[in-house]
Amino acid sequence: MFPPYSEKILRKRVAKVAWCPTSDLAAIVFDDSSIALCRDGVSPIWSLPAPNDSNVLCLEWNPQGNEFVVGATDGTVTRIDARSYEPKCTTCWPSALTTLDNTFGDSSITALCWVNFSRHKAQEMYLHGFDPSVLDFTRVLPALSMVPPDEPIPLIPTQRIKKPPFPEPPMDDMDDQTLLLIGDEEGYIHICLNGTYHIGSFSTRSKGSKDAFSLTTIDASSDVSELQTLSYRKTAAVNEITFSTLQCDLLRCRRTELCNLATEHGHVLFLLQYIRQTINVLAKHHTTVTSLSKQNATKISDLLLSRNEQTLPMPEIELLGLIATGNPCEAVYEYFTQLLSEQQLKRWSERATHSYSCSQMIVCEYLQPACERLLLHLDTLYGYSLWTERYNGLLDPEAVNLCMRRTKKLMQSLTRYLADVTKESVTFSEFIKWMSNMFYKFVGEGGTEAEVIPYDPWRAVEHIRNSFASDRLAPYFIASSTASAQEMNFSDMVGSVSEACRAMLQQPSITLSANITVTESQTLELDCTRDDTSIGRFAASWMDEDQAKQHYALIQRNDALGDKVILIKKDLKRVEPAGYASLDFGSCHISDFEFLDAEEIALVSAYPTQETLLSTIEYNAMEYVPFQAQEARIEQFQECQFSRSMELEKTKDAVIGANGRPRRRTIGVYRANRKASSYFLDE
Repeated sequence: MFPPYSEKILRKRVAKVAWCPTSDLAAIVFDDSSIALCRDGVSPIWSLPAPNDSNVLCLEWNPQGNEFVVGATDGTVTRIDARSYEPKCTTCWPSALTTLDNTFGDSSITALCWVNFSRHKAQEMYLHGFDPSVLDFTRVLPALSMVPPDEPIPLIPTQRIKKPPFPEPPMDDMDDQTLLLIGDEEGYIHICLNGTYHIGSFSTRSKGSKDAFSLTTIDASSDVSELQTLSYRKTAAVNEITFSTLQCDLLRCRRTELCNLATEHGHVLFLLQYIRQTINVLAKHHTTVTSLSKQNATKISDLLLSRNEQTLPMPEIELLGLIATGNPCEAVYEYFTQLLSEQQLKRWSERATHSYSCSQMIVCEYLQPACERLLLHLDTLYGYSLWTERYNGLLDPEAVNLCMRRTKKLMQSLTRYLADVTKESVTFSEFIKWMSNMFYKFVGEGGTEAEVIPYDPWRAVEHIRNSFASDRLAPYFIASSTASAQEMNFSDMVGSVSEACRAMLQQPSITLSANITVTESQTLELDCTRDDTSIGRFAASWMDEDQAKQHYALIQRNDALGDKVILIKKDLKRVEPAGYASLDFGSCHISDFEFLDAEEIALVSAYPTQETLLSTIEYNAMEYVPFQAQEARIEQFQECQFSRSMELEKTKDAVIGANGRPRRRTIGVYRANRKASSYFLDE
């Protein structure tokens, strides 16, 4: 018997569950792929719909217990923060480095593994009178404002503008690094440092093999120098299971270098997102200013065309004639008296002045400080690239130098724009004063002229010529077919910097992919006598804490004779063939199973007598027979008895998930009738 812990009726049927490694929280995936975070395994805290409306195939917790990831059929991996009272989701695969080069397509994510990957801590040397922080130049740079800049004033005064928040800045303390291993249905493993920085992708297939196996489980040693994988390929007659060992010495030898690159990558990626988001707000202000001027220029053009359809309307020429002679043409006079109101003139002045002011502030307080910080982090990467003894093959000095040149070009363009928009703001101020004088001259209340506002006519003329019917600042925002490569707009410049940074940071992926080798492989053929519609898992894995042994558990489905369990044991310390134990529990259907710890594995088995048992077996006590060939087939099974069991009443099918925390081991049983129960594993 297992002592009961908690019980609850859920709204939906559970398909998958994973317990947090550090607390009594469980991530649950329902049969419609919606996700819930539950306390004690049964009490929902919050829920969210299926990411991207895709089916969730696997999930895994961060070893630190603060977040988990889910893999979906559309090829995405979504990271979900478990520390908040509401779900916060981030797509971590495909990463920013792979969006340009869609090498791996949209293969379904079938396996996830998340392990610690802390860098080697060097012994600090104390030098009397020397402060190491003096070399941290981020302390002397202007701080980045995390308050989003103001949006343009809306056309409707009562309309509320929602400012999108900036992305979360990377943490300064990056000593606790993690490694996320992502397996897909094509047999590829994608390695992401901290779930964000893609440092490599490689195939688990042996050299010369053309068959693609879907990865089912991934396990890694403590130093990630070896990966243990189990892959699966289903044919019409049999199911082929392949468990392999992959050598990843580069991850062990270059772990500190990769962690350093991941730290800088986090800052570079954040700054690029920060700059792009701010540039978008700057473009909105530019659009507001130009649209206001063009609306009024269009009104004058329409009046000119209404009098002579054959003429080429040039409203700026008509306004220049007015400012030169003081006498308006008929169309301009009608514009001031019929189409322009005092309220419209004030709104024009207010909205344009606000946008000009915000444009200057965005450049000075947001974009220039962000570009300076980006240049500083690129300079750090350039220093790494010159340290060829440690970073050879991970960074190319020319690629980093290209990123720095393009960033400097963006900064130069921002400096020119700041001077131009400041000049534009001054000329508009004089222009709007002149427009007010003309309006009150022609419209004046009670037939009397209002007091004349002093203005500079030459600056008003300059604004009419360059910015009333045309747009002098357009090259900064609008791509031109006649512009040269040196005359890129802001959006293209940011895209150019982002592309160069992606190419620079993809070098570790190329090097890692070339240094992964498959050192051992074993294939097992299982009979397939029915279409498996079970919602439970097909395979499970367990690696001992001392990384001495690797265990696998497989299910061979058989409607007529009952499901069979195959246990596989690999000794990771000695070079010897893997062994297997084939178990027969009678005519039963095994709906789900999971390793509890280094001693027991739990199963949920349903019998024709309508009896359903939650049972455990001690898999280390089994007798394992070594494989005699690289490709094997198991045809004989030995009867096996459960070490302990408990009947699950009114249960036909169930999914289980275990929490192997010391001194608080629990297991959650999630029945097909939506009843969820938690039990203690220790009496």
